Amino acid sequence: RVVTAGCWVSMLEREQLDLRLFCTIVVDECHHTTGGHNYMLVLKEVESEGLLTKLGPRILGLTASPVSANTFKAAKTKLENL
Repeated sequence: RVVTAGCWVSMLEREQLDLRLFCTIVVDECHHTTGGHNYMLVLKEVESEGLLTKLGPRILGLTASPVSANTFKAAKTKLENL
């Protein structure tokens, strides 16, 4: 299934999903996985269920914007320091 992070959070809140049934979770635009963003809520739920083990789902984060910078040199420096 493909769902938005907001939809996923709603389904978790209504107990319509069992995270143990997932083998892979793909997070697009994962640079948003901070603070109170829905992506973060999903990942915290995975962690709280004790699924961050070898048997739990693999998590793949994708982004086209790993850092924010005004120049190529600044972006290169930020990427090197990740």
